[in-house]
Parts: sequence; C-alpha cells; structure tokens
Amino acid sequence: MEKDKIVVTGIGIISALGTGLKENLNALQNSECGISFLDSDSYISKFPFGKIHITNDTLINNCIGYTEKSTTRNDALSKMAFQMAVEDGKLTTLEIQSKRTAFISASTVGGMDKHMDMYEDVKINTEHSQYSASYSPSSHLQKIVTQYKIKGPTSVINTACSSSANAIMLGAKLLQQNKVDIAIVGGVDCLSDFTIRGFDALGILTTDLCTPFDTSRLGLNLGEAAAYLVLKRDTKKNTDHKYGIISGWANTNDSFHNSALKEDGSGIMNCITKAISNANLKVNDIKYINAHGTGTYNNDLAELTAISKLFPDDIRFSSTKSYTGHTLAAAGVIESVFSLLGLINQEIYPSLNIKSPLILNNKYQAITERSHLIFNHTLSNSFGFNGNCTSLIISKYEN
Repeated sequence: MEKDKIVVTGIGIISALGTGLKENLNALQNSECGISFLDSDSYISKFPFGKIHITNDTLINNCIGYTEKSTTRNDALSKMAFQMAVEDGKLTTLEIQSKRTAFISASTVGGMDKHMDMYEDVKINTEHSQYSASYSPSSHLQKIVTQYKIKGPTSVINTACSSSANAIMLGAKLLQQNKVDIAIVGGVDCLSDFTIRGFDALGILTTDLCTPFDTSRLGLNLGEAAAYLVLKRDTKKNTDHKYGIISGWANTNDSFHNSALKEDGSGIMNCITKAISNANLKVNDIKYINAHGTGTYNNDLAELTAISKLFPDDIRFSSTKSYTGHTLAAAGVIESVFSLLGLINQEIYPSLNIKSPLILNNKYQAITERSHLIFNHTLSNSFGFNGNCTSLIISKYEN
C-alpha cells in the first residue's frame, strides 16, 4: 500500500539571515554570512555568533499577549515563527484548535538566557519564582498552547542538535498513521551566556568564522533561530500551496561517546540508509546533502567518511551552518527550510569560508559555489550528542 505524501503547506522562519522566507532565501542566494561578533564587555566578545539582531524588548513587545517579565527570548522567537507558519499555511482558528492538529516543538536552551534573573529572583522569592517555569525548554510551547488554545497532541523534544529534525519526524509519523490531520513542527533556540560557556568548556567553539569541511576547521559558531513547518497529508481535496514533501526519515543512536560521533561513520551510515529506505528511494536518487557540518574536527570527518562510503563521487553536499551558525535544537528545521528552498529554486547553496577543502579519496569535498542543479530529493542530516542521529529525506512536490 502506497504511503500518503506528507506535504509542507506553510513555513515560518527567523534566523541570523533574516525574518521570513524571502530574506533567508536572498541571503542564501547571495552567499551572505549571518555570523558576526557581538558588542560585549565579557569574554564572549572573542567569539562570533549567528545572532538575530532584534532586541529582546522589541521581540517581546511584538508578541501580543506575552506580558510576563519572565518571558524569554526563546518564547518570543518561537511565537514569531509559529505565527508566520500558521499564517503562511492559512490555518483557521478552528484548525489550530482542533484535536486533530498536533504541535510538536523542540528546544534545548529554554529560558537559560534569563538564568541570572532567576538567580536574583529566587533569593527574594524563596518559595516560588516566576522565572522557574520559564527556564524549562517546554515553556515556549506552553505559552503558544495557552494563547492559541491548542487542544491537540503537543510535545517538546530535546535530543540536542537533532531535536527539531525529530519533531518533524514525529509530526510526519502522526500524519502517516492518521492520528492527526495537521502537524505544526519545528523548534527554537536562542543564544545564552550559559550555553556559550558550556560549549566553550567542551573546547569546540572557534574564535573565527566556522569553516565546515575545511582541513583547518577549528570548531563551531553558535547561532539562534526559530522555524516551523505546517504538515498535512496530500489529498485531492487539499489545494494548499505545497512547498515540498517530507518523504523519509530515520533516527538512530550509536551511543559511541557523550559528545562525539564514531569516526568510521557507521552510526551515520545506519541512519542515512534507513531514511532512504523509508522514503522508498535508492542512494543514487539523492543528488544533494544538507550536511550536519558543524565545523568541528570529529563531526565533519565522521560525516564525510559516511558520505564517501555510501554515495557516488558526484554527490553534492554543503553545510548551511556556515551562514547561520549552529542553532542547536532549531538546526534540523532551519536546514529543512533551506533544503526546501533549494528544491523549489533548483539550486544548491555552498559551504562558506572554505580555503583548504577536506577531501576524501581525492573525490569527496563540499561545494564552495552556488550552482543550479536539477534534482528531486535532498538528504538533511542532524546529529546530536551521544550519537543521536536523524536524517530526513525532503523531496520536490510534483502532481
């Protein structure tokens, strides 16, 4: 029995490249990097970040109904992206509030950007601090659920860097199993001093622009973003705009190391192979890979090793984290949006900043120039800590 097509009918996105699809596409097409240094007196000023240059006050003031002083940057970014997605998908109030509409989001940072506010507040309010609830990675979802009166299945996923890819996968599964009729899926993570210090402690932040798939790569740049997709089953009655199809997915866990991937690529290969099989495709059907590509020594080598073992040597791949930074829980959905834009425009966006490309077998290396390509299927990879690997197959919509 043929599976239902899971189509993307609405998109909302905000990243360091801009607000909305048009601004993000324009930056991709012009190879504009959204990563820059922050004006700060603290030690973090030595690191570049993919920051959204909108102040917290402006973000929160634009979020009608968000009045609590404990409202976080995560809350505001997710609200913006969610509103854009449901408007773009032309969802009615009845559809948003239907018990057959799921809202699956992702976050790892939560309200960590207000950890000092919480610390000061709990010294005064020893029994209860309003910042306690906002600290949770699920607080952004709860605010949206409350304001929009969402009654269907909801969940927040935290599997580190594969979080929003897993949110997309779960929403697609719910649709395929006919448990819901609409799934709003994606994720959010904002920059936070707490998070920055954590990644610096791991020794994987670089003080220069990140260079995924370069032999001299020194680490990643953190970024912030939020994005949501509106997913539906494709039917004859469904006349919505269709950006593309979530045609396959897989999640695996190699449990090799707390924060590293197995360098022989075996865990990654297992995930990619299962995703392609789930989409009823063959390896040769994939013409472009939006790689996880963080710019760290371990990740890039493991992923490129897996690619070289699975795909023919004409496969095209790049890392769009060189535009936005690593947006953590939002990375999977942000890169899914970029994959959809590439399929719609039949073009692929290069890895930026490469000077000395990492090459395996004298053949496999990331693309460094934007180019047009006739293709129908993209593989988007998202790999989290402890080897939690998720691969999505994103396909061009054809009647």
